[in-house]
Amino acid sequence: MSIPATMIAMTLTQRRLLFYFFILLFLAIVPVVLLYATGRTVNWRRWELQKTASINIKSEPSGAEIFLNGQRPTTLLHQLFGQKTPARSPAKISDLAPGDYSLRLEANGYFPWEEKITVHAGEVFNAESIRLFQNAKPTLLKEFDPNTSNFPSPDGQTIISLASKKLTIFSVQKKQNLDIVIPENLTDSHILWSKDKDLFLYANRLLINNNGEILFDFKNAKRPASELLRWDRNTNNRLYGLSAQGLFRFDLSSKTFEEIKEAKGLISKLQIKDFEVEGRQIYILVTTPNNELIAFSSNDPQRFQTTQLPHGEYLFLRADNPEPLIYEQRSRNLYVIEQPLPLISPYRVTRIANDFSLGHWVNNKLMYATPFELRLREDNTEARLISRLGENVIDTILLPKGHYALYATATSLTAIPVSGFPANPATKLLNAENIQKILAASEHEVLYIAQTDTGSGLFSLQY
Repeated sequence: MSIPATMIAMTLTQRRLLFYFFILLFLAIVPVVLLYATGRTVNWRRWELQKTASINIKSEPSGAEIFLNGQRPTTLLHQLFGQKTPARSPAKISDLAPGDYSLRLEANGYFPWEEKITVHAGEVFNAESIRLFQNAKPTLLKEFDPNTSNFPSPDGQTIISLASKKLTIFSVQKKQNLDIVIPENLTDSHILWSKDKDLFLYANRLLINNNGEILFDFKNAKRPASELLRWDRNTNNRLYGLSAQGLFRFDLSSKTFEEIKEAKGLISKLQIKDFEVEGRQIYILVTTPNNELIAFSSNDPQRFQTTQLPHGEYLFLRADNPEPLIYEQRSRNLYVIEQPLPLISPYRVTRIANDFSLGHWVNNKLMYATPFELRLREDNTEARLISRLGENVIDTILLPKGHYALYATATSLTAIPVSGFPANPATKLLNAENIQKILAASEHEVLYIAQTDTGSGLFSLQY
């Protein structure tokens, strides 16, 4: 069957039109693709080619919606074909004109994250450690009796509540109370925890474990009179007693005393303010006639070293830190006692913080607060400023991974970055909460004591 000539002519015309269409499309697309591939764009204001910038974005949790200057960024194909699927983390946003941007991430159930950033031509801006915090409500774990005083352990896992002739041990992990009837109404509420926080010394007299057992009453012990009892920082099994009459060691396994007779001559001449023990090394703070730190080994007390301290009121600060600490209460200076090679190199006293109010250690990192500042000291280097605040800091704690810290004021609890993405903003987790003490924090939960309208209690906040 023959094909009409008009149909052949129309088909050839259509082919030519289609050919020319693809040529024009090629000429239109190729420059755009070449500009995109080489990281360039056209600055229409200046009529010139300009290198573009990119942003790498990663967040915890992933899947957060990304906004740039309030708009959802799109890829090149989205721009060409009009698709409006929003970019979500992790993502790389490319082909951006250099300049300032407002970067914002949002996710359901989390506080939004937003910060001003600046991207430069030909560079990739890495925003790869963004943390979004849950917008959650705190949970009351335990309400405290208003007639008791509460003393948490340094690790925040045990809380001692004291009332008349009764002591209550609350295990945070087990959510259990253990009541102990103490022999008499002791007015001294001083509590001293052992190295592993399994034992504590109450009122410089009763030795108690976390199971509620009174292991020893030093009142009935046949020993030299002692005004001070201190744990050995290196073990749970030894305490030391010190007074003008002498120095003795108490072994928990045998419940026996050993007087260190060689130290008697030295001790009897000193006006002792406080002391600290680390293995065989003993440190004594002396107030008269001068402020001095005396260090010696219990094996050889006659070979001692003396360091003169500036005028002030000194005591040992007991915390989960690698070396013994001395705190001067007037100037609020914090000093560390260092001995690079025990029994070989002499020890030295180094000031590590000025105007120190409170602090928290994680490994070799010290997160601490002055009245209106947060500072971080890492690996024995000089402390760096994290933030200046308009309110007095009540407490602060460093999160386990070391990227964030929490701090509490009279009205809020806030998470603040201490490393990683330099422009990371702080996130206020709670408002109008009268927080008294941060006990402990994991990467996703904080335990704290707060005063409410009905009384005080222990709270948990998931974030």
